[in-house]
Amino acid sequence: MIDINKIPEHWEVKKLGDIGKVVSGGTPSTNISEYWNGEISWISPADLSGYESKYIARGRKSISESGLKNSSAKLLPKGAVLFSSRAPIGYVVIALNDVCTNQGFKSIIPNKSILSDFLYFFLKSAKQDAEKVASGTTFKEISLKAFSELTIPIPPIFEQQAIVAKIEELLSDLENGKQQLLTAQTQLKIYRQSLLKWAFEGKLTNKDVKEGELPEGWKRVKLNKICTSISDGDHLPPPKSDSGIPFITISNIKNNTIDFSNTMFMTEDYYYAIKDNRKPQKGDILYTVTGSFGIPVLIDYEKKFCFQRHIGLIRVKDGILQKWLYYFLQSPQIFKQATEMATGTAQKTVALKSLRDFDIALPLFIEQEQIVSELENKLTVCDKLEETISQSLLQADTLKQSILKRAFEGKLLANQEIESNIIQPVPISIPNVSGEIKPIDLHAGIIAMVIDAHEKNPLHRTKLNHVKGEKIAHLVEYKLGISLGRTPVKDAAGPDDYNHLKKVEHRANMANWFGVKNLDIGHTYYLKPGAGNIINKVEANISKEELADINKLITTFLPFTMEQAEIVATLFAGWNNLLLEGKLPTDEEIVFESRENWSARKLTIERDRFFNALQWMKTHNYMPEGRGKMVLKSEKTKPDKKKTFKKGSSKGDL
Repeated sequence: MIDINKIPEHWEVKKLGDIGKVVSGGTPSTNISEYWNGEISWISPADLSGYESKYIARGRKSISESGLKNSSAKLLPKGAVLFSSRAPIGYVVIALNDVCTNQGFKSIIPNKSILSDFLYFFLKSAKQDAEKVASGTTFKEISLKAFSELTIPIPPIFEQQAIVAKIEELLSDLENGKQQLLTAQTQLKIYRQSLLKWAFEGKLTNKDVKEGELPEGWKRVKLNKICTSISDGDHLPPPKSDSGIPFITISNIKNNTIDFSNTMFMTEDYYYAIKDNRKPQKGDILYTVTGSFGIPVLIDYEKKFCFQRHIGLIRVKDGILQKWLYYFLQSPQIFKQATEMATGTAQKTVALKSLRDFDIALPLFIEQEQIVSELENKLTVCDKLEETISQSLLQADTLKQSILKRAFEGKLLANQEIESNIIQPVPISIPNVSGEIKPIDLHAGIIAMVIDAHEKNPLHRTKLNHVKGEKIAHLVEYKLGISLGRTPVKDAAGPDDYNHLKKVEHRANMANWFGVKNLDIGHTYYLKPGAGNIINKVEANISKEELADINKLITTFLPFTMEQAEIVATLFAGWNNLLLEGKLPTDEEIVFESRENWSARKLTIERDRFFNALQWMKTHNYMPEGRGKMVLKSEKTKPDKKKTFKKGSSKGDL
């Protein structure tokens, strides 16, 4: 909360209603179809859930001119600042072009006394003030009058510019530190999985274990061969009680432990009536088998409780170390088996028969003890690092509010003390278990995934070429934020780093991952027998979220021709360049930067296709955030070769 009494004397204090026009939004009737799917962007608070950019061009829906005229929605110009006034209060964005909103916003069209960016950051800091004057029962909402009455400190324009620049500099440093922490957090998860994989391949306790083979003394058995019982919870609906014996559901299982703080209860009669192999004992292992399947819990305490049928209970034989099996059930090898065996549509389920058939690589008891000891030594280090990272991430959120508070009390430029408190990357030293993937191998693996997707879809197989692969690689770096080691330049075919690509292709060919094949114009790719190895390596060295994002990107680009992929990637790069220059570009400026200011080759593509592609990008959230470095012209620019390109699209196409 900002203390207005502490601002500099030369600053003014005004009400939001005095620094611009404050307007609400509206929703056209959903019963009249011609009001919808028009050319006017229509924003709702739902569009801003998880939205991180300062600017917005489009939401999920759009309305027509008649929809605008026949509703209380108002057309807001570029530079208007949108503030969500309910469900929830406090989302803030700046309009990148003409937009309108639903009634969940109070928006300001600022006058010349205030910069949109300054107002944006102030409103980001004013969420608590807005919530205090909100009213309502079902959900809180701030009225137009109450919002207009909120006060804002106003420095001179030149000082606003300096404050905005300083805020952005500090928040950028803060975000960089935060991203490094999140990267370290992801690396820890990958390290844990790599550690578990190696442990149960025998590579933690044995030297020179060949891929796909077991160490001496190990044997393969089915899970049921090393257990006295594998069962699940009672299938009959249990009688509920206000007290008694805790009844566990999957929702009570978190981080491989049971949370007993919010369980249901069953009667003691019910508990004593169920079979012993459905009553957990100390040393048993629970294993979730439905929905969020694959989570083991080791019961290392004495406690009476029972559980639902969506959880399995594993009781091992003598001669099997329970902790060893508990860790084995967390390994990628077991989760892969569970995933392949799970059936169902709405909720995947690992049947008890499948659970009993899990393939287990079994060492002698003495080596089971060694594996557990090695794992726990290394995992303890991981736990301490995870705790450090979590604390630093909490510090980052607190420091962000401190930066904004100082900014609007006039202390950010006068006192540089805060800079020393900007979050610093926590020094994380993660042991190299499986061999961290190098950028050149990561790039090769992603190309192999692109090839694999095309070869599995004969309809789109002929649309694969190395230009398209390079455009996907550019968006992996600049949209998803995954570094591949490229330094792209303005090439005739878009943002490219062909020197780097040649190294990737050479590496892939020598490693038997994929090869390059000449076409009449350009080149394409084909998979080689070792492609699965590099794809598996990529999957093992990136997070599940990153893998999902990459697959989604590849699927989106699958039906694209070379030129369509080229246009989208070039627009993305050109738009990103303009954002990095601090501009709020119009569509015309984005197209000019990506066509006329790119290369002579781009002039052979109709301008309409760039504008059509730009609208597609806004609709499908392919909008840059001013990330990375600018894509500039190569210092050794070669004249564009004159080639005849096959037109894969008509003038109206993307």
